[in-house]
Amino acid sequence: MTVILRTIYIAVCCILLVIFTIFTLPWRFFVYILARIWKPELQDFATGISRIFSGTVQFGNLLPLNTTTVLTVEGYLDLENFRGLFHKRVLQKRNKNGGLVFGRFYEIITFFMGYPFWTKEKNFNLANHIETYDYRSEGIDCFDENRLKEYLSDLKKKHWDKQSSYWKITLIHNYNGKAQTLIIMTWQHSLGDGFSMKNVLECMFLGDKGHQNSDHKNNIYESDSSIISLSQIFLRLTICWEALKSVLLFPYESARFKEEVARTEVALWEINTNAGEDEYHFNFTKPFPVDSIKSVRAKFSVGFQTVLNSALTAGLEKALKKCKQPITTGKILIDSSKPRLPHPEGLTNHFFFGNLCVPLTATSPQDRLLQTERSYQAQRTSNIPLGFHYALQTASLLPGNLPFVCGSFLHQFVHMVFTSFPYFGKIDLEGCAVSDLFTVFAGPHPSSHLTALATGSPNQVKFGLSLRKCVSSLPSEFLEILRLCIEEEMERFLSLGDC
Repeated sequence: MTVILRTIYIAVCCILLVIFTIFTLPWRFFVYILARIWKPELQDFATGISRIFSGTVQFGNLLPLNTTTVLTVEGYLDLENFRGLFHKRVLQKRNKNGGLVFGRFYEIITFFMGYPFWTKEKNFNLANHIETYDYRSEGIDCFDENRLKEYLSDLKKKHWDKQSSYWKITLIHNYNGKAQTLIIMTWQHSLGDGFSMKNVLECMFLGDKGHQNSDHKNNIYESDSSIISLSQIFLRLTICWEALKSVLLFPYESARFKEEVARTEVALWEINTNAGEDEYHFNFTKPFPVDSIKSVRAKFSVGFQTVLNSALTAGLEKALKKCKQPITTGKILIDSSKPRLPHPEGLTNHFFFGNLCVPLTATSPQDRLLQTERSYQAQRTSNIPLGFHYALQTASLLPGNLPFVCGSFLHQFVHMVFTSFPYFGKIDLEGCAVSDLFTVFAGPHPSSHLTALATGSPNQVKFGLSLRKCVSSLPSEFLEILRLCIEEEMERFLSLGDC
């Protein structure tokens, strides 16, 4: 009975959201006309997930939804040469129509009559976005891993300048006292998702050989022929049917999922409500070879992410037990997003939100792998991500804070955020090899205080970990304990592939 009531509640909320949005569309069109007349510099509306992530806090600052990718390059990178390379390969890269592929790097979001618009940054200066960090001027003799973690934590506390595009690249030389250069790239999530930034890195490292999306048709609606074949018509109808089915089944499947995980919605740690939620501890694991992960995947017929997720949850269980934390649930709820494919070129937020309920405790590594794989399979066939996507797209058309108010009924409690970006093979920058790569993320989810993100290079994967400092029931060194436990469990899982 509870599932039926939840289904009715979600369905009614979705219907009211659509009706309310339709009634506001004339006003939205009127605002657009006024913007064309009075503010011609305003280009187009910020919509979708970018709209959701462009919200401001009470003091007018952008939400702290920042992603940071750290690359270790063997050799010395000159600042001016790097700026010139980035300008040529990324900022000036154009598509087949002559438009800038990554034009969002020049833009900011500004509000007009309650609606967010993309507009050009005034007096754009590349020197403000790409710079070096002279740690010696602060009395630091050696910039090592511990300094890097502190630097990342301080970086997340800085607010974005609303008049400047929301990205920054910092070069740090002589990392670990060696002839190495760190490239630290940070961006606000309204600018683009991780797959967009992977395309940026491909262009930066591979030049004209990378990011060939602009030279290939990645849309099923494109055709070299003016005649639409029966197979194309069938494919379009199939996509329309899948979208309609997702919308119709979304309320029921969402209600059923909420009912199934209701007993799991128990906090794993206590929070200091007086502490800020935009301060983080950061850490990262050692790299793990991709070939070994693929061996485990092939042996147990599970997904690549399943192996990573299993090692992560096993490490979390061990770390909580080491810190003598009571584990009140055998399951853990994870927000695990997935890309919408094919991913378009340029800077976009083109992904689905998805929820997983995976084992926090398990009788054996094999059992954990199989249970986690079943969760991923359920997510792949679920209509919740697509239905949630359409609801967010609809809510993003509303002005002011209404997208957040009207979308509150979609909220799902999760313990943590876990996702992964595709890893790189061997890459180099002007002859200097990239020997390491990892990414950390400051997540937007109010209940998720722990975030793990997996990516890497060359042909290796690392976990980037972040934990909000407002977590009061865990020791300050918990993230270091978690890192060690994940490494131990990952080695344990990889050994299964060698058996």
